[in-house]
Amino acid sequence: MPLPPKLFYPICEIATRWSVSAIDIVGWAIDGRISLSAAMPLVEAKRSRLIEGLVEIAAQDVFDLFGAGTKKKSTIAIHRFRRRPGARWEKILNPTDGVPLKPSSVLIARTEAERFEREHGLFGHHTADNDQPPAKASEIPIGQSGAPARYDWNAFAGAVARRVHDDGMPASQGELVRDMLDWFAATGRIPDESTVRRRVQALWPVLTKRAG
Repeated sequence: MPLPPKLFYPICEIATRWSVSAIDIVGWAIDGRISLSAAMPLVEAKRSRLIEGLVEIAAQDVFDLFGAGTKKKSTIAIHRFRRRPGARWEKILNPTDGVPLKPSSVLIARTEAERFEREHGLFGHHTADNDQPPAKASEIPIGQSGAPARYDWNAFAGAVARRVHDDGMPASQGELVRDMLDWFAATGRIPDESTVRRRVQALWPVLTKRAG
């Protein structure tokens, strides 16, 4: 059985793959063209909520790790993150001095790298539906010998059931969508929000009937 695909890549590895500098990628991230990530240790965020796993970080916060000259630093402490692209930034409350990152700690999720390559036509990639594998065998994702698997919707349904069992029925479909996007972020493969919303809408009548 082949090994599972990587979930993320160090930014310097992707820079080499794309024949650009890491600071170029940071600049694109600042411009909103690509998202940077880090493997967050267990930290405390708002309302004493504990967070860990792969999260998005702000490119501006790690710029000096890749800049040139005297401003370039070997380590930077970050004080904010968000659990998925487009979500609100959350402040790290504990540890109070933030989470230290080195250049090798700045990551790009595999799905994000593949999206960027499709969008810009790198290595024969072409734009495709986010919920489908590449149409041609020649469109080989990073680190794989074939097309990536579809999102695991059976595991998604199980995660929804666990969420309702552990935390109770969500107040709205929107809340459940946000929670499930967080769940996907922890797996390293994140569908677009509209796809998750359609899945939640399909499950919602069953959930509300059982809750009643």
